[in-house]
Amino acid sequence: MGRWQGRSLKKPSGGRIWRRRETRKRELGEEYVPVVVGEGEE
Repeated sequence: MGRWQGRSLKKPSGGRIWRRRETRKRELGEEYVPVVVGEGEE
């Protein structure tokens, strides 16, 4: 699965936030994971 496919795979930290973003990703039907919120790269 292309879970860590995107520009956020360089920041594996903040797993709990990833779960949140993952839900949004599935709603959009995207294959990439949005950048982690709180890393200063919103």
